Amino acid sequence: MLNSILYLSLVLAQAAPAKDLVSPIRPFIDESTFIVVRLDPKGDFTHIFNAASTLPWLNLALSSPEDLKEFQLWQAQFTKAGGTDVYLVYGSNDYPNMPCLILVGKNPKDLPVWPVFGTHRELIHNALVVGEEKAVKVIADRKASKRPELETALNSGQGALLHLAFALSAESKKVFEEISPVLPKWAGNQKVEILTQGMRYISWSLGAGEKVPEKLIIKAVNPERAEALKGLGTLTMQGIQQIPLDIRELGDKYMKLFLKVLESHYKPTVKEDEVVIQANFVDLSQELAKQIPFSFPALSLSQNNMKQILLAMHNYESAYGRFPDDIRDKEGKPLLSWRVAILPFIEQEALYKQFKLNEPWDSEHNIKLSKIVVKVYSSPSGLKMEKNKTPYLAIRGKGLFLDKVGGTKITDITDGTSNSIGLVEVDESEAVIWTKPADLQPNQKEPFKGLTQTYKDRILAAFLDGSVRTLPIKLDPKNLWAMFTIGGGEVIPID
Repeated sequence: MLNSILYLSLVLAQAAPAKDLVSPIRPFIDESTFIVVRLDPKGDFTHIFNAASTLPWLNLALSSPEDLKEFQLWQAQFTKAGGTDVYLVYGSNDYPNMPCLILVGKNPKDLPVWPVFGTHRELIHNALVVGEEKAVKVIADRKASKRPELETALNSGQGALLHLAFALSAESKKVFEEISPVLPKWAGNQKVEILTQGMRYISWSLGAGEKVPEKLIIKAVNPERAEALKGLGTLTMQGIQQIPLDIRELGDKYMKLFLKVLESHYKPTVKEDEVVIQANFVDLSQELAKQIPFSFPALSLSQNNMKQILLAMHNYESAYGRFPDDIRDKEGKPLLSWRVAILPFIEQEALYKQFKLNEPWDSEHNIKLSKIVVKVYSSPSGLKMEKNKTPYLAIRGKGLFLDKVGGTKITDITDGTSNSIGLVEVDESEAVIWTKPADLQPNQKEPFKGLTQTYKDRILAAFLDGSVRTLPIKLDPKNLWAMFTIGGGEVIPID
């Protein structure tokens, strides 16, 4: 009798239908869509968060115990409210907008949102779409298309905590073939058809368990193409390591260390028409944490943040004939940071209008607004700073970028905008609440002070021409100071 029950249980378990992961998201997939990400809201993400907390290079959002508690609280509220799935879709039609979250459940309008992806909400196709207003509108106007390969890739993520499916439509493949018919030199200068015609889809997932099993499947059109794709992957990994990277931009030795660690953990095998890579995310994270002292993804994100801030400053200058200064009272006393003044130029005009501009940043009214996290001001560098603090400070002082009350004019920058630093990313100890009128006042004798702890052997600086560069800490302090001044007339050697 017991054997019969066990046998029946096994049969039923094997016959249990796989969960349909596609139907809830199908109305949001069109010809331009190439990525769909799904998160299981009922899964245990503890080990993923713990692994992320060891990594400077992944310590972007899933980092601290507080983040984990916040995420778990959201999970509990989401599932209690009837939430079943969380998706993210992205394609060429979505660019340059940030991705939106698509929340699925019995009563989608009541679903709580993990406050990371924006504040605009709209019910579309019986799902709650959350993101920036422009991005949500793009999704609302989308005309769905049948994408069998992308759907197959998505359904292959059964049981995953986090799953990413990637596939190009026939139209997108043609575009890639026309724009870039040959792969880069570091990929062997092969024809792009090895990807567009040889690959059906990519499926990447993180599973449950203490080691967080990671699995990557590259589905080819046949076994021969699978072997070719495996060879391309090996060739690309080796080729990238041979690129003579610029120490001022990335840091050659750390990038090569990063790639070597990946290569040692990711061992591809071919199973019929699939290239399969299996690894343990926790083991990989621990090895990377030992080898890489800072975050390359965070460095890239931080550079992008600073470029957006500089662009906003230039748009402000175009509108008012001067760069932004702190918002001041009639006597010239600073009340609010210039970061508040440029809010309308970073698509935050609604937030800007909520401030009382005649009150200080820490008044009873304004202090509440200072707790709102503005993404472009937030640190992606894995530092354990308060979330409403920013490491992006302008250079302030006599002869420096922020010198004059009322704002610097572009004609004041006689050293040239490409030679003058306007903004830096400072150490955690120097970060300030983003609404507070406080910036970096460097010391001429120690110009690197407050700048060297985030990236260890370099600093991140935004020049007034809009470029963002990494500068080695071995740079002569006199030359850094020369870059801080806007009209000193110093000759800066090119090295």
